Amino acid sequence: MALDAKSTDFLSRHGRAYLYVLAADGTARGWPMIARYHDGVLVMTTYRKAPKAAHLAQAQRATVIVTSDEGASPFHYAVAEGLLTLRDITPDMADDVTERIHGKVNSNTPGGAEMSGLFRERLLEGKRALIEVRVETAPLHTLEEA
Repeated sequence: MALDAKSTDFLSRHGRAYLYVLAADGTARGWPMIARYHDGVLVMTTYRKAPKAAHLAQAQRATVIVTSDEGASPFHYAVAEGLLTLRDITPDMADDVTERIHGKVNSNTPGGAEMSGLFRERLLEGKRALIEVRVETAPLHTLEEA
């Protein structure tokens, strides 16, 4: 399902996110994350042995609240919902996942290549899992001061 241009633009420019799923017992579980929107999918990573990975592995759907930067006024957020996939990151996926999370590293970005390289090294260790939420809807909201 295609998102409108405003939602796509917002998700593409903001990475502060809160990922929520329903646990096996029906309770909501959530975690702060860094997410990147790429080709209709919110992409995140986590350690495979992290407690959240067990909850994510059992969930089929997720809600991701993506917010504007702290202190932004007015404060904007999108409530993205969609299908959830959790999978291991194999060494042959490391470059693709690094690009999806960090984008193409510009040599003019201070520390960009170094951070991207460190991230890629962690992926090659085989301890991380890829979280993908194929976004079906992502309405935008504004929180105004009272």
